[in-house]
Amino acid sequence: MPHTDVVFYQDDDENQTVLIHQWMKKLPAKVQDKCQAYLGQLEDFGHELRRPVADYLRDGIHELRPSYQGVHYRMLYFFPKRERSSVEGPKDGKGVQCRGRRPWSYRMDL
Repeated sequence: MPHTDVVFYQDDDENQTVLIHQWMKKLPAKVQDKCQAYLGQLEDFGHELRRPVADYLRDGIHELRPSYQGVHYRMLYFFPKRERSSVEGPKDGKGVQCRGRRPWSYRMDL
């Protein structure tokens, strides 16, 4: 099993905001725990992670797929290098919540 370093995207603002951390703070404690467990699986299994835990979307973008009491939570990530994963931010039913930019454009920044 490949160990994967998980790196979180930080905004360029003065606070170096980590979007996924802000989003997770707003979730109920049990959902936060489940999201942390899924991130742990990403770290442990990396690119070998498959459904129902993770899924491939397109253009190298994947999503972690935790759910709790019928509510689906999504965290987008990609692999800039084989042994590293970058977690971008949450996704809801309306689309990606990444400060107006699509996660595909974030890949170009690395």
